[in-house]
Amino acid sequence: MLKITRRTLALSLFAFSVTTGAMAQEARQPVLVTSSGQALDAFTTKTLLTRAGVKNDYNPVATVDDLAGRSALVIAFGASVKGFGAAGITADTELTRSNDLLAAGKKEADSLKRTAEERAKALVEQSEIVTAAAKRAKEITAAAEAQAAELKRAANVYCDDLMRRTDETVSTFLTEVRKLREDFKSAAGMK
Repeated sequence: MLKITRRTLALSLFAFSVTTGAMAQEARQPVLVTSSGQALDAFTTKTLLTRAGVKNDYNPVATVDDLAGRSALVIAFGASVKGFGAAGITADTELTRSNDLLAAGKKEADSLKRTAEERAKALVEQSEIVTAAAKRAKEITAAAEAQAAELKRAANVYCDDLMRRTDETVSTFLTEVRKLREDFKSAAGMK
């Protein structure tokens, strides 16, 4: 049962690394490939990633300190007594190293998740603010346009009234001027 779980986890991590490979290349940060159990599965994984065009660094005894600047961690599981001997480690130290890497990876993933959630929340809030501001701007514009239309109407009424009164005044003066002219002609005998 433990062997199936480890293989499933190794395949899952490999699929995750291939999926994130494009992001790793864009970010110019290589994927870290390591082994848990010192079998050659990690080296095979490194080769497959390289063929897929994913930048990666292979370190069969990587530690938490090696995670800095990495876009992903791929751990290939598979035990090799010969590998333990060549690396100068024991199964217990290998298990501790693997658990430390997994814990650090989980901590980083949780941090990235929190950051992404905060960013998404900020974007939603910003979107709501922009929507509210656009609505308010539309209301202000509509009110300003209505006020401008009312001012234009009032100005037109005022101008028309002013011209009407001017017309009436000029008409009255013209009538008086004509009457005065007629009176002048009569008095002067010029009819």
